[in-house]
Amino acid sequence: MVTTEAPPAAPPQTQPRTAASAALAWLNAGHWTEAAYFALPETNYIVELSEGRLLVHQMPGLEHQRIVGNLVFALGTWSRTGGHGEVFHAPMPIRLWEGKIREPDIMFYAAGGEERYHGQYADPPDLAIEVLSPSTRRIDREEKAAEYAEAGVTEYWIVDPEGRSIEVLTDAGPEGYTSLRQFGPGDEVTSTVLPGLVVSLAALLPAESPLK
Repeated sequence: MVTTEAPPAAPPQTQPRTAASAALAWLNAGHWTEAAYFALPETNYIVELSEGRLLVHQMPGLEHQRIVGNLVFALGTWSRTGGHGEVFHAPMPIRLWEGKIREPDIMFYAAGGEERYHGQYADPPDLAIEVLSPSTRRIDREEKAAEYAEAGVTEYWIVDPEGRSIEVLTDAGPEGYTSLRQFGPGDEVTSTVLPGLVVSLAALLPAESPLK
């Protein structure tokens, strides 16, 4: 159960040239609790909680948004057609365990798992998807892969726009995910937790914007 408390006191007023550094120091000071995190005002930014620090990520670019939209459309269509479950996208806090709040780009919850939904957050999903960007590449590949496996996320997709590939990680264990399948140009992506889903990688990672 998560209670609510006020966020830590804001940093003192500073000169404009030091305001940004002071704000970042405040966010990274390592004194944020779950209660303070959930007391934050609503925002469209991706804000995560890890080791007592708030992690505020850069706003995604157009290519990132386009790929997330393609994935949500493909997975959502498959899910609604067969009544398999629900697909969500960030911003949506996922409580992996106490003090560890992440916001995957996309989440899938199998039908019948509504008890995992809570007022301000949800428990770990069956599938988590992260679309790599320069600022999150290491975190998504290393930290989040280990955390999602530890939290019991059955399957984790790492979507690499630069490498034009999708890695599907499964078989979570104490040492992380132990099985990896990689899909590249010309491949059709399949999933162990999305039975019957077959989608062309080219449809998810188009070579060019459809607006060109």
